[in-house]
Amino acid sequence: MKGRSWLIATVFAVGGCLVLVNLRTEKGLSTARAELARCRKTADDLEARACDAESERDSVNRSSRELRQELAALREQRKEDSFVIEQLWRGLQREGQETQRSVRYDWETIKNMLSSSEGSLEDPIAQILTAEGIQATLEAHKGDPTYWVAAASLVQDEDAAFKYLEEAAKLYPKSAVVLSSLVEALMMTKEQFDETTMAHIAQLKQLDPANSLPDYYDAYCRFQSGDVQGALKCLAEGSVKDRFADNGMDLLMARYNYLLNEGCSDATAMGLSAFTESFHQLAILRDVGGGSMEQASAYVSTGQYQEALRIADAVLRTGNDLSSSGRFLIYDLVGIALQESALKEQRRIYEALGNAVQIEEIDSQLRAAEERRSIIKTMGKAFDGAFRSMTEEEIATFVERTIQSGEFSTLRDMPGVAEALERARSQGQQTH
Repeated sequence: MKGRSWLIATVFAVGGCLVLVNLRTEKGLSTARAELARCRKTADDLEARACDAESERDSVNRSSRELRQELAALREQRKEDSFVIEQLWRGLQREGQETQRSVRYDWETIKNMLSSSEGSLEDPIAQILTAEGIQATLEAHKGDPTYWVAAASLVQDEDAAFKYLEEAAKLYPKSAVVLSSLVEALMMTKEQFDETTMAHIAQLKQLDPANSLPDYYDAYCRFQSGDVQGALKCLAEGSVKDRFADNGMDLLMARYNYLLNEGCSDATAMGLSAFTESFHQLAILRDVGGGSMEQASAYVSTGQYQEALRIADAVLRTGNDLSSSGRFLIYDLVGIALQESALKEQRRIYEALGNAVQIEEIDSQLRAAEERRSIIKTMGKAFDGAFRSMTEEEIATFVERTIQSGEFSTLRDMPGVAEALERARSQGQQTH
C-alpha cells in the first residue's frame, strides 16, 4: 500500500512536470508563432516595398532612356547640317573626278573680274548666271524646293527673287525652307507684317516645332506691328529651344550647283556660294534682341527688376545658342552682341540690387565675350589679307573645312591666321 502510494505520487509528479513542460512549450510555440507572423508581415511589407521600388526604378529608367533618346535626337538634329553637307561634298568630289566638264570660270577668272570692277562677289555671280542656266538647274532638280529658294537668293532683282519664292510656296506649301525664306522676304524686303505673314509663321511653327527660328520671326513681326508683349513671349519661347535651323547649308549646296552648271570650277562654285550667302535671319535676331533690351531698360527705370531680368536671360540664351552654332563668324559676332547687351543690362540691375557676386560673374562673362570678339577681328583681318591671293585648291580646302568644322576652327588652323593670332596674343601679354 505504501509502495502503491509512492507510485501514484510519482506518476502525479511526472504528470505535473509534463503539464508544466507542455504549458511552457505551448507558451514558447505561441511566442514563436507570433514572432513568425510578425516576420512574415515584415517580409510581406519589405517585398511590397521592394516591388514598389523596383517599379519606380523601372519607371525612372524608362524616363531616363526616353530623355537620353530625346537628347540624342536633338544633338543629331544640330549636327544634321554638317553630316549631310559632308556627304554631299564628298559625293560631289567623286562626281567631279568621274565627269569631265567644261570650266569657263575658275578662281583666277573671278579675281580678274573683281580687279577690273572693284566690286563685290555678287558682281561676278550676276555675270555668270543666265536665265537659261537657272531654268535648266531647276528642271534637273524637280521636286526639291531648296533650288527655288536658292534661285531667289542668287538673282539680283528683288521682284524676280520674290516671284521664285511665291511660285515655290504654291508648289511646296508645306516646305519649311520655302516658308522660312518667304517670311524673311515679306518682312525684310516687302516690310509686310500683316495676317498673311503671321499665317506663314504659324504654319512654319507647326512644320518645325523644335526650331527656334520661327519664334524669332514671330517676335520680329510682332515688334514691328506694335505687339511688344507678344514679341517678348515669342522671344522667351524661342530662347529655350535647343535648335536653330536656318537651312543655310542646304541652300549653300543648291547655290553651288547653280554656279557649277554655269561653268564654274568646283572650288569657284563653292567659294562664291559660301562667301555671298545672305544673312537676313541674323538681322532679324539682332533687331529682336535690340527691341527686347529696350523694353528691359524700361522695366529697370520703373524698378521692375524681375521682369527685366527675364527678358535679359532670354536674350542671353539666344546669343549663346547663336554664337555656338558652329557656322560662320558672322553668327558668332551677332551672338556676342546679343550676349553683351543682355549682360550689361543684368549688371545694371544687380548694381541696383547691390549683388556683388552676380556683378563679378557678369564681368567675367563680358571679358570672355570681348576676348572672343577680339580673336574674331584678328582672324578677319588676317583672312582679308590672304583671300585675294588664295589659289583654287586653297579656296576648296577652306570651304570644305568650314562646312565640316565651322569657320572659326577653320580660320584658327590656317597658317597665316594662326600667326596673326599668336602675334596678337604676345602683344596682349606685353601690354598687361
